[in-house]
Amino acid sequence: MQKPVRKVKSNGRTITGTFASPKTRKLIQFESYLEYAFIEILEFDSQVIDILDQPIVIEYLHNKKKQLHYPDFLVTYKNRKSVIFEVKYQSEIDNDEGRIARNLKAGKQYAKSINVEYRIITDKEILGIYSENVDELLKVRDDVPDLSSTTKIIDALARVKESTPNLLLNSIATNENERAKLLRQLRILIFNRRVAVDMFKKISPDSRIWLNTDNDFIELNFPYSYVETIKR
Repeated sequence: MQKPVRKVKSNGRTITGTFASPKTRKLIQFESYLEYAFIEILEFDSQVIDILDQPIVIEYLHNKKKQLHYPDFLVTYKNRKSVIFEVKYQSEIDNDEGRIARNLKAGKQYAKSINVEYRIITDKEILGIYSENVDELLKVRDDVPDLSSTTKIIDALARVKESTPNLLLNSIATNENERAKLLRQLRILIFNRRVAVDMFKKISPDSRIWLNTDNDFIELNFPYSYVETIKR
């Protein structure tokens, strides 16, 4: 298994840590909230196979001095080229005095040499309602579905074709304790793509939900653009 070439250390200015990824069965380092949010999107992305943080060091010369560039992630996908990602706030790019641009040029040259892609992705693509929904759904990723409860939800939703969490649970829960249990099981069904919801609107008790029988659960995949996603 390939390992990170650099260990992330706290600089006292940004959030750092590790994300426990069931998908990759390893800990993924991050050194900003933005990187953490992007890891969550990758974890939820059904097309992602593997995520490697701090995957390589790229060396290049600037003013005859050796420069070292450590891209943030190397992401492996099911049906497309792997991608090296550099995660940046747009404000960092806007205020760049040349280093980010030089890293981008060196990164693209390196990526081409190993037949992968190199992309900078910013908070404009990462942060928003979609990432907030993913963050909530990932809270049930380790939960075990209860067959009796999930069957009850699926059967009820199949009868009405479309509903909301509020209306559906009101129709099948016999008390508040069962309602709370069914609500968590509903979230598990959404996380597992058994039940579909519009991920680009804040998931709430009044969100429209339906069975994902036609595989029409719209998720954010590469290039992680909302505009490109809704065109599909």
